[in-house]
Amino acid sequence: MPGQQRAHDRGRLPAPPTRKARRPLTSSRPAPEQREAATTRQRAQPAPEPPAWLVERGIGVGRLPVRVHAGDCWDTRSRCAPAGADQIRALLAQGIPACPHCRPDTALGVLE
Repeated sequence: MPGQQRAHDRGRLPAPPTRKARRPLTSSRPAPEQREAATTRQRAQPAPEPPAWLVERGIGVGRLPVRVHAGDCWDTRSRCAPAGADQIRALLAQGIPACPHCRPDTALGVLE
């Protein structure tokens, strides 16, 4: 009715929220030409060479070395970090066991 006020007009209820104008949806994806150029650049770069030696660390706060591996060993886990040959020799001398599959001690000429 024209003479009646709504409840929010009389102060009993808060006014309904106003809608903001929506921005048009834009794609954050690059154009096909840009994607193709990026793919070509990635293919042109050679893949980084894998490390020659790996140190497998334990679980926990200290994360001490638990085993040493050759870089191409299939038995490595996610807790491995790259290492140099001198570091691997030092770890083997300290008593850290070598991986029984890739035998980095034999490859480095370290005899027990």
